[in-house]
Amino acid sequence: DDTLSDGFIAQMGNLHDEIFQDTPLPQASAFCAHAAQVSESRDSQQGAGQLLKYQTLRELLRLVKAEVKLTFPEGPKSMGLMLRIQYIHRDDGEEIDVHDFPVSKQVLDEYLKRYMAWWQGERKASGVDIEEAFKCRTCEFASDCTWRNAMAEEQMQKARVREQARRQASTCSRR
Repeated sequence: DDTLSDGFIAQMGNLHDEIFQDTPLPQASAFCAHAAQVSESRDSQQGAGQLLKYQTLRELLRLVKAEVKLTFPEGPKSMGLMLRIQYIHRDDGEEIDVHDFPVSKQVLDEYLKRYMAWWQGERKASGVDIEEAFKCRTCEFASDCTWRNAMAEEQMQKARVREQARRQASTCSRR
């Protein structure tokens, strides 16, 4: 087990601040109030050096498992029948997209498998379905996106072909 870097541990220590800053105010108010109470009680119990006791990923996993037990005390019975994955723009809190799933290990695993394959370098990036092209507005890679550029070029080609066909039809009808 490799030791986590000091930089990573410092970033983790600031994680709660980012969550509260990024969450839109209407949604955040109740959540922040509850989280602040929990955080205050934990801080008084655990002290500032709490993160330092998790020096490896394996040690950190124990913390994650403990937090999951606190969050879902009755295990699967603590959850509803639907799972929502919601993408929210970091700058303005605007909802970008939502995916709702029945709570099903198989359905969620398939969704995560597809998306994680890219993050793990196991597949090339692929464009979104045309119904989801609005995502390109907020994508930081839009200007360098080969898929997007290819789609734009394809649309230009189709427009040229249509224009050429119109010109030929117009020329033929004049004769």
